Amino acid sequence: MSFCICKKILFFLTIFILFLVLQLRPESKSDSFRGLWITRDNLVSKEKIDGVINTAFEKGFNNLVIQVRGRGDAYYKSRIVPIAEEIKNSIEVFDPLQYFIEEAHKKNIKVHCWFNVFLLWSSPREPESKNHLYFKKPQWFCIPHNLLDNGAENFQTPADIIYISPGIDEVQNYLLKVIEEVVDNYSVDGVHLDYVRYPGENFGYNEILRNKFLLLNKIDPIELIRNQEYVMKKIGEKAFYNLVQEWNNFRGEQINIFVQNIKRIVKQRDSSTILSAAVVPDLNRAKSVFYQFWSDWVNRKFVDFVMPMNYVISSDDFKNNIIKMLEYVPKERIIMGFSAVNQSKYKLASKVFLTKSMGIEKFCIFSYDSIKYSNDIIDLF
Repeated sequence: MSFCICKKILFFLTIFILFLVLQLRPESKSDSFRGLWITRDNLVSKEKIDGVINTAFEKGFNNLVIQVRGRGDAYYKSRIVPIAEEIKNSIEVFDPLQYFIEEAHKKNIKVHCWFNVFLLWSSPREPESKNHLYFKKPQWFCIPHNLLDNGAENFQTPADIIYISPGIDEVQNYLLKVIEEVVDNYSVDGVHLDYVRYPGENFGYNEILRNKFLLLNKIDPIELIRNQEYVMKKIGEKAFYNLVQEWNNFRGEQINIFVQNIKRIVKQRDSSTILSAAVVPDLNRAKSVFYQFWSDWVNRKFVDFVMPMNYVISSDDFKNNIIKMLEYVPKERIIMGFSAVNQSKYKLASKVFLTKSMGIEKFCIFSYDSIKYSNDIIDLF
């Protein structure tokens, strides 16, 4: 028997077992969320949008998460944000977001607006628009401590992935207005937050944020790195490490405040609008490296759902991520994120089976481009 035939038999056997298991459990409303992430390159024309919606409808998806803010730009009409370069010449006659919503709603498909929040730019070239924050607000850049002496204005190297700093009040106020503009002007079913985090543990040393911490704790956090031995000798080892933890918590709490304020804006407009966030699936790493305290967002009811991007190839790592998140977050508040980009459908099938066996029913697949030609992908779910 050929290897190809064996793979097919294994796949259909997995599907059959999953089908039997699903027949034994009662139907639940949680089965209703069948989501798909749609990247912004699929929003540049009516033809592409029609293809996305028709394909999603045929395959049984009923929630589409569409990327309307990619790199500090807008795939919709905006008075605040520069229009995305790919649609800037057609925006007066074609509004991708409005068209997408109208056509998706005709097929009873819900539309969630996906915002890349703090990620600003990630291209080897500069933005075309001089109104882009890349040019207008370099003082907002999220700076790592090892580049601090260069200053924000020198942190514009094209090779860098640039974030804006979550802890700066002006940054938060700007982004709140960006999201407010969309929920005010479009009949969206959901707001979906991505890149709601710092780039890494060495980031967040912008002068504005450091001064906020200094006012509260009487020490510039950069001193905890540059003059570690001196500070430790002066205040004691225990007090030193307490301050380090306080600085880490302080950075995470800035994002907590931001997410809470987004909830206020979204729910004031329409309490039925779903607020969700794509999050780092390893809860410990999310907290200690990216200061993304997403279990707090769920338990403090800042968001309706989290979508852990559980894209790891290893089945053991995939399962361990779920075990850890279920220790802190109710399974009903999780929409599991699966990747169809980096693994076969056979590997994906086993992870779907595992996820459902652990009581998580809702799902979202990354991404449309990876499944649009697959005729049986929805059968996995």
